[in-house]
Amino acid sequence: MNIEFYKKIIKQNIPDKNNSILVVAGSHNDFVILRELEYKNVTISNLDERLLDDQFKPYNWSRQNAESLTFADKSFDYVIVNMGLHHCFSPHKALLEMYRVAYQGVICIENRDSFLMKMLINLNLSYKYELPAVFFNNCNYGGVQNSEIPNYIYRWKENEVKKTIDCYAPYTNHKIFYYYDLNIPERYKNKFFLKYMFTLLRIIFKTILPKQLNIFAFFIKKPNFDSDLLPWLKIEDNLLKINKNWINDNWNKKFNPR
Repeated sequence: MNIEFYKKIIKQNIPDKNNSILVVAGSHNDFVILRELEYKNVTISNLDERLLDDQFKPYNWSRQNAESLTFADKSFDYVIVNMGLHHCFSPHKALLEMYRVAYQGVICIENRDSFLMKMLINLNLSYKYELPAVFFNNCNYGGVQNSEIPNYIYRWKENEVKKTIDCYAPYTNHKIFYYYDLNIPERYKNKFFLKYMFTLLRIIFKTILPKQLNIFAFFIKKPNFDSDLLPWLKIEDNLLKINKNWINDNWNKKFNPR
């Protein structure tokens, strides 16, 4: 876990410490970081049966499955997840649930699908499945939906994020901001050569090819219906509707030339 990268993304995109925040697939690490950054209105959620209600005080706690959140639409200003989507049966479904319950935006930190990552997997320096997490949890937890079954590590690309959100909410050109960094696996930090190699790769790729780094964050800004609607849509009586005037003026001309 790259703590400084996490802090940077959160501070940059959630400037108001009083905004309500839901953490999906949250853990003690999220608690420590958000407390250090002095956010006040936080709910940490997870489906891990080992976590207790009073573990995250003064923050709120809620036992939640990221793929089927029980909160109403737009319940929180921001919804964040740090390296949790790839533990879901459907990372896309979990992302859309986050989008649904967020009012202002969604922040995700995940793995990115890249040439460098494929190379690391081929060199057995990384994995397709979450074997280490299960191993270090005595083969009881750490896999798909925190079970003993190692999950496939879904790694994202920018266009996959954009297409997923545009399918779910086809009424605006979503503003999505991307960030990149390199996370050195804990098991290599005490091995001088591998640590040196990762550090060198971080410097090189962050300068020249940032998209080849293995940590990928994206901030999805929720649209403003007053200004961000696609031109063929409109709000009428608080409902989203087709803008027939725009269709008649722009679309029909293409098929019904005079």
